[in-house]
Amino acid sequence: MISYLQSIAIGPLLQGLTKLVGSPASSVWRWSPRGSTGASLPARLWSARGEELRRRSRNGSSLAVLLVLVLSACTTQNSAGQAAHVVVVVEENHTLNQILGSPRAPFLNQLASRGVLLTAYHAITHHSLPNYLAMVSGRTHGITTSDCTGCTLTGPNLASQLEHAGISWKAYMQGLPAPCSDVAHLGAYVKRHDPFVYFGAVRRSPGQCHKVVPFSQFATDLAAGRLPRFAFVVPDLEHDMHDGPVSVADGWLRDLYSRLVASSGWRPDTRLVVTFDEGTADDNRVFTVVTGPRVRPRLDDTVYSHYSLLRSVETLFGLPHLGHAADTSTATIPALADTNNL
Repeated sequence: MISYLQSIAIGPLLQGLTKLVGSPASSVWRWSPRGSTGASLPARLWSARGEELRRRSRNGSSLAVLLVLVLSACTTQNSAGQAAHVVVVVEENHTLNQILGSPRAPFLNQLASRGVLLTAYHAITHHSLPNYLAMVSGRTHGITTSDCTGCTLTGPNLASQLEHAGISWKAYMQGLPAPCSDVAHLGAYVKRHDPFVYFGAVRRSPGQCHKVVPFSQFATDLAAGRLPRFAFVVPDLEHDMHDGPVSVADGWLRDLYSRLVASSGWRPDTRLVVTFDEGTADDNRVFTVVTGPRVRPRLDDTVYSHYSLLRSVETLFGLPHLGHAADTSTATIPALADTNNL
């Protein structure tokens, strides 16, 4: 939205400035929003023709002030304006060492080679539910099991943050029978992997609750060009490595990735994050990778956690940090949070 507003508002403003000093706009610059091909706007403005423009100005100081204001508007967008989409996919119950190099997970290992592999990313605890809650609220809410299917939680959460900020979002849950369903277990779907429906603020708001949808809606939204800015994707038990084989889940991820990259939602600043809710009793370091069109492949050995994931998403969208995501000890993931450091 910000880039669009720049193209229709700041471009004409600069044309007006060049007319003020009698220099044809076309000989000085051509507007393109940030992220377009070609030289940056400052480079185009402060060219040899820019020197001529300044010499011909009748009021050089006023023009300089106006140009500085325009350039500031162009180059100091917050990260929420730059970001296209973030897609987070959560798998189940495997450590980094169980996935990295495994012949049963060829696609996940391809992603690791294409993106940023976080080699010291840890789950928060055991079991599943508190880890999912940590990802979207920065807290485990004192829950230590996955049996709390009737719990209703208070306090802020990522869904409500995004909603109040006007940032589009959806949670795509494989096997969920209907949007906003509160069913605890149906087929291979389990509520304990669906964190947003535990929050009373989400359930009481039809506008929020009906954004927790069956996974089938993901393909529909991709085809219609309606992928939200933030998408939280959870496979069912047969496709998340909980009950089904690793190879089946790996193939499911490959299919999701193929659909995503073929869609209009795969933009220069789109990021796909694949992580796991937890590891094993002896090792809670889980496989986590961040990839996208502009993400440079590398290893990142900084210590991260699910709180880091939340913190980074919030940073990217210009939101305050919730719970332990706000802790000074919680590191931000540059490959996710910083569009200038991909």
